[in-house]
Amino acid sequence: MSLPPEMGGMTITMGDVNMYNFSAGVQQPIFMGGKIFNGYRAARAVADMDVAGLESQSNRTAADVAGAYYGVLKAEQFKQTIANARERMDAHLRVIEAMFEQGLISRNDLLKTRVASSEIDLLIIQSENAVNAANLGLNFLLGFPQDTIVALEQDSSTGGVSMPPLKNDIVSALSEHPDIRSMRSGVDAAGAGVKIALGSFSPDIVGIFNFSYIRPNRQIEPEFYDSWNATIAASWSLLSWGDRVYKLRSAKAGKRQAEEAFDMIQSATEMTIRNQYNRLKEIVQTLEVSSVKLEQTREGYRVASAEFRAGLATNTDVLDADSELIQAQSEYISAVADLQVAKVKYRAAIGNSFRE
Repeated sequence: MSLPPEMGGMTITMGDVNMYNFSAGVQQPIFMGGKIFNGYRAARAVADMDVAGLESQSNRTAADVAGAYYGVLKAEQFKQTIANARERMDAHLRVIEAMFEQGLISRNDLLKTRVASSEIDLLIIQSENAVNAANLGLNFLLGFPQDTIVALEQDSSTGGVSMPPLKNDIVSALSEHPDIRSMRSGVDAAGAGVKIALGSFSPDIVGIFNFSYIRPNRQIEPEFYDSWNATIAASWSLLSWGDRVYKLRSAKAGKRQAEEAFDMIQSATEMTIRNQYNRLKEIVQTLEVSSVKLEQTREGYRVASAEFRAGLATNTDVLDADSELIQAQSEYISAVADLQVAKVKYRAAIGNSFRE
């Protein structure tokens, strides 16, 4: 500070140009009405929901892939069945043409046989299209290029089929199914939300500690020194009760909604399990009937062919027997594939993981 000449013209140094102050502070919530703890509970419940949701989606994807896999196998086996029918029909048509040239059968029988042969040609086209469509669906689910040809391992096992314990599976699913766990976590998150809303009605209490290391003035305080202070502060908003009341009502409504959704998913899960169980039971019975029918139609075709060669059966009898054999083989192939798909869908319905 410089004084004017009439005051002596002196220059007085009041302090240093630079002063130093190093400070650090810590705040610790002491009481927040449970908002921090319940916020953690809500976040943890949401994380559990996401984990269960991922597992549920993984199971559904695995079930879809398994269904597409057996769909390809069914289409390929049907294609092979029609190829075998093509060989039988070619052999029979050669016999019929030879008999027609010798005057042993009528032209009508020859035309019937050629029509039946054309019908098999149509089935061949349909079977090839079915294989292509099934492969496209499988590639789509696997994320492969659409022109990829996947060599599948044949899996047409049907032995040892036993019905699962329905009651035990329902009890287990209602406890451990990923969808059930997800909705249960949703209820927990909603309950934590209600407690957070309740906590907003209480004051917030915070502990504050500050530490400083300073040297403010060389002449008065030439050395660094430290200082500290501690404070307990409380804050409470008195003019936002309406906002808090309606947030609490909203949180309670959200909890009721989550509880209703939880009850609905339990009922839906049990219904799905029972439907898949009944479907599996139906397919098992269908497979048994299809197996017997296939054996009978094979024997019927063999007998009709033998009797035709012996002159005891007509050409129409052979064509009908061959048509029935193709139908029985198709039904059996479908039943075998449907059984595998039904087992996979039942496993998905009860919430079993497909990761192992």
